[in-house]
Amino acid sequence: MAAGQELIDALTSLRLIAPELDPSLHEKMTELFPFVIAALSSSFSVVRSTAAKCLAALCDVVTEHGMRLVVDTVVPLVGDAKRTASRQGAVEAIHRESAT
Repeated sequence: MAAGQELIDALTSLRLIAPELDPSLHEKMTELFPFVIAALSSSFSVVRSTAAKCLAALCDVVTEHGMRLVVDTVVPLVGDAKRTASRQGAVEAIHRESAT
């Protein structure tokens, strides 16, 4: 339970500070995308929702890299017939991307 809350806190913190980070840190920020995308497949809806919001914020900051990953990694999750959580997380992330 505590690990899940720590993940939610970390994703929320990243979402809030990403727009304020110096552009020299953007390359380091791109290293976090795979972890945020992995959280989209969580079996917990609150983790998926928080990850989707975080991914949208990261894409606002590092747009070219982020959107490439969304197209290459997140969109294919919509077709994951074996994992409902992956599909739900991907759809929420795509919705968040279109809303920003």
